[in-house]
Amino acid sequence: MKTKIIIAFSILLSAQFANSQSITGKVLSRVLASDNFESQTDWDRCGILNNQLGGTENYSWYYWGGQLAWPGVSAIGGNKGMGIVWGGVVPLTGFVFDADSTYQIDCLIHPTGGNDGSWNNNIGIHIYATNNTDIWQNSGVRVRIQNGETGTGFGNPSTLLAEWWSGANKDYANSTVKDFSTTPTVYSIDGTAGANYWIPLKLVLKGDGTLAKPLIIDYYLKDSFVGTTSFDNLSTLGDKTIGFVRYGNSNDHAAFDNFVLSTLKTSLTTAVTKPKASDTQLKYNNVNRILEVNMLNAATYQIYNMSGKLVLNGVISSNNSLVKVEKLDKGIFVLKVSDNSNATNKTLCFMVQ
Repeated sequence: MKTKIIIAFSILLSAQFANSQSITGKVLSRVLASDNFESQTDWDRCGILNNQLGGTENYSWYYWGGQLAWPGVSAIGGNKGMGIVWGGVVPLTGFVFDADSTYQIDCLIHPTGGNDGSWNNNIGIHIYATNNTDIWQNSGVRVRIQNGETGTGFGNPSTLLAEWWSGANKDYANSTVKDFSTTPTVYSIDGTAGANYWIPLKLVLKGDGTLAKPLIIDYYLKDSFVGTTSFDNLSTLGDKTIGFVRYGNSNDHAAFDNFVLSTLKTSLTTAVTKPKASDTQLKYNNVNRILEVNMLNAATYQIYNMSGKLVLNGVISSNNSLVKVEKLDKGIFVLKVSDNSNATNKTLCFMVQ
């Protein structure tokens, strides 16, 4: 993964919001759970995640009347999303953060349209949420996508921001991570009108918000890195789960789609100069967008996306071979190499940026 720019933020109140290095050198370890909401019953409260985008954990959405499987509202690849009416939090029941693990949250987000002044319509993901629907939560961190108030961006998503509560007094603060009101189409996938505006949001995070283990969050919009924050004095951390949130009084529903929760691990990319006869060593060079395959025998290779679709395949020669992947879209892929001589298979997860 490329080294990312460290962005400094000014802060108010007594909250800790420090500059930090972004989380680098991480690759996909395991998809825990996912939901594209296609198997959820129309107009009913969403239940157990269907894991149709990967994962095996039986997490479920908190049973709350304010959320439902919304037919006819989908970002890509389906017909449904999760719709949420005003207020409330929809936590991911059964999941608890491990402060020693690194997580990735991918989700397509459809904020509400319009703007209602003091209650600016917004939608987001609550980190370290409480497993209930109290709309006045004052713990953890909320990552919000907020509509513009006036001028450019009015009525459409324009700002990615973080808000948090810190210290014994649970002091509130917030700071803008990215103002994209002047370049809305860069980060949306379905146009710029409120009715069909979807934002691909990705969060990479680790820690629990304490001095010993600061909560570090990397923010991505449509796979573009836009900022990093670090918190080391968060107040009560709730039930250490994830929650979808929606605020504002527009008649429009907020919606979420294609939710994926994964764990990441440190990338081990050190090349081995003299592989054993039965061994194959794989490495991805993100700068040149090239896969390096160090092996003894000729082999075949396949590259799959996270939906399990074969996107590239071919035959490679022995010794150090290079596979160019400059035509792949941004995202996470799996390389499978099969040694033709000794039936040895090796796999590598890699991220194209």
